[in-house]
Amino acid sequence: MTVAASPPVARARPPGCGACSYNTTGLTSLVCPECGADLRVVGIVRGRRDAGSWGGFFASSAVLLVVWVICGSILGGAAWWLLPGRQQFQRDTRLGSPGSRAYAEIHVIGRGSGWVGERPTMSVSLEFVPLSGAAAKPPPPLRVTQGTGTAAVLQWMAQAGLDPEDPRVRDEAQAVTMHAVRTLRTHGRFTTGGYTSSTSFGGAGRAFSTVGGSAFSTTQHPNVPQGVFFTFWVAVFVACVAFLWRAMRPRRAGR
Repeated sequence: MTVAASPPVARARPPGCGACSYNTTGLTSLVCPECGADLRVVGIVRGRRDAGSWGGFFASSAVLLVVWVICGSILGGAAWWLLPGRQQFQRDTRLGSPGSRAYAEIHVIGRGSGWVGERPTMSVSLEFVPLSGAAAKPPPPLRVTQGTGTAAVLQWMAQAGLDPEDPRVRDEAQAVTMHAVRTLRTHGRFTTGGYTSSTSFGGAGRAFSTVGGSAFSTTQHPNVPQGVFFTFWVAVFVACVAFLWRAMRPRRAGR
């Protein structure tokens, strides 16, 4: 014998007050004993949903929290990469062992900043390092601009007592100018972090036998858009919890 299983029939929900859903079965008065509303005005509603439970509300809130954290992490990471960032650049070059042997080193110091992916705005200065125990006072740092040429660098080196007519000094001034202009025209993007290098050249006829360099960059993303996104995402979570509360809040017995 085959028995056909029939789906369970939902129990009829009792009629309730149109204002607070209080069970009005058996009432002899037209005034709701729960909220005091006139049932002739607010009406008696049939078919309202059953009361929710604390367990269902907290379980739904926990699931919502997990989804909110995962989606927020994905969207926050995407927003972090899409927002433009500022990079700070440091690029230094040390030119040592000059052919003239009249001083120790000249440092080409570059500092700059710019938006990621764009050409940074650089400022470059030259620092003169005399030989240990030298009597001559080194000249003040020379600020390099787009119009700075070999003549200006040579004049700056002459302030340290170097002979500007010496061919070796002139070659050194030309090499310093080349490195300074190259630093000033830094373009592209450094990877966040840095490096240090040092190269030595042998043989005669070179302006500098030792060239060392270092570069470093950091990337900073603006905090204001991130704060706005975080505030917006928290507001979304609060609104979803409020919706769950209205839809699943438990009711007291008798409703």
